[in-house]
Amino acid sequence: MLKKLKNNSSWLLLSVIFIAGLVSRLNIVSKYSFWYDEAFSGLLVKQDIPTILKIIYEDRVHPPIYYLLLKLWSLIFGNTDTTLRMFSVIFGMALIVVAFILIKKLLNTRAAIAAAGIFALSPYFILYSLEARSYIMLGLEALVAIYLFVKLYNQNIKGVKELIKIKEFKILLGITILILLTHYLGLALIGIMGILLLIKLYPKTEKFIWTVLTIILVIILARGMLNGGDYRIFPKADTHTKWLVDAQPLDISEMLYSFIFGVDSQQISKQEVFKFTIVQNLTPVFIVLIALSIVLSINLLRSKNKTVNIISKLFLLSLLVTTAVCLFGINIFVPRYVMYLAIVFVVWISALVSQLNIKSYILASLLYLVLLTQVVWVNTNTYFSSERLTELDNSLDDRRVVVKSPFDYLVLKYYLNNYRNLYFLDSNNWNMRNGPWLFFEKSQIILKTEKNDIII
Repeated sequence: MLKKLKNNSSWLLLSVIFIAGLVSRLNIVSKYSFWYDEAFSGLLVKQDIPTILKIIYEDRVHPPIYYLLLKLWSLIFGNTDTTLRMFSVIFGMALIVVAFILIKKLLNTRAAIAAAGIFALSPYFILYSLEARSYIMLGLEALVAIYLFVKLYNQNIKGVKELIKIKEFKILLGITILILLTHYLGLALIGIMGILLLIKLYPKTEKFIWTVLTIILVIILARGMLNGGDYRIFPKADTHTKWLVDAQPLDISEMLYSFIFGVDSQQISKQEVFKFTIVQNLTPVFIVLIALSIVLSINLLRSKNKTVNIISKLFLLSLLVTTAVCLFGINIFVPRYVMYLAIVFVVWISALVSQLNIKSYILASLLYLVLLTQVVWVNTNTYFSSERLTELDNSLDDRRVVVKSPFDYLVLKYYLNNYRNLYFLDSNNWNMRNGPWLFFEKSQIILKTEKNDIII
């Protein structure tokens, strides 16, 4: 009877968390206009399926599955900023429920409530639940993959032949394929789980693998310190992240901070974490917490609880690999790019919470809720109100609208019906004439304005 009562209470608490998460999202889902990345999604799904696939192939950085599903969604519910964002809201809300169910199976109810609460109330997960992008979809897939991986790792596996016959492995393989079709950076999580499975199959390699990875990171850090903060082993990679500033070791602290208290999701380069009204910036605090996290993880590795043990390994290895990759020359220290790490971090927190007594658990929960009340929401996007968009749309009949930012150009191209009179004022800073982006027409690029132009 008592067990049934506790179970009902946990589901009741989940319902409260779910409603709080839903309200927090619906309250701002249509508050702001699209930004560049979302406008890209909106313009892409306005095309037919063959064109979508052609553009994805030419772009080379966007896997197809999210956009094909979003295209289907838009055919049913329409292509507006609110309807496209609601597609992400569904994944964001599913993340809360799925986290409760899976973490409860892996650990206990307290851990499940903690994970669901963070996914529901963290500004990071709220914002990426509202973006017409694939990040929160990747987050849900990563959570399921982590669950399957932990279940698989806890089994007695004698070899590769036995491994491939296990049900969890087959499902995990399917999920990893789905992850790669959603976002290519999901490959990092797949690689990390692969390393740990290799250690599982060949235990004698564990010390060697951890030692090699640690030495690689130490060499990169030492080289960077001797070169005035330039940690890159190779020249900046010619990838879609080449526009990012070089990664710095302490950026990992800012990443973990952002997972709990949020980011400016629409910032293009290095993203500033949310500010607090009490403390100007808590990032330095998280530098200390990084060290404590490592110490706690090492201690949890000695835990008799196999699940806590492997989750701690997964967290430590994710920190190590992500930092090494970023400093190596491919900077993915952008909160939206490391959604997989955000999921691992929250699962690790839930593992830590599962070891707390009830008093410590309640105190930690209250402290987090109090801190959330002090978060100041930040966003740098140039917002276009519905009134302003209507005004610009009407002006396009007899006047040109000229924008100075290519980001605003794409956003307005999504919103304005008569975008043929929409132009971009090029400059040496952008030099779009030599390499226009997708959906960026050369005929719309100008070098000077006219007297009657509306300049934005």
